[in-house]
Amino acid sequence: MRENTNPSTHVNNVRKERKMATTEYFNEVIHDQGKKESVNLEIGRSSFYEEDSIYITVDGKMIIMNRAMAKRFVDAVVNVGMYHGFIDQ
Repeated sequence: MRENTNPSTHVNNVRKERKMATTEYFNEVIHDQGKKESVNLEIGRSSFYEEDSIYITVDGKMIIMNRAMAKRFVDAVVNVGMYHGFIDQ
């Protein structure tokens, strides 16, 4: 996983023309190891709803997680990263 040490901040027009401020931390086209499939993945923070949370966009489809789901997502990513030795302890 590439760490984005300089996240970009911008405003997106989403969901019925309401604007949301976002901070993008990851935006890459990810290719399958077999080089047959790929997806465009963007991850960041969103202020669209009352509570700031994590948004994910996959191939142009965006979801904004509630805080409980965001915590579960982050815990899962950290755990798999630790399993593979990608996270220094």
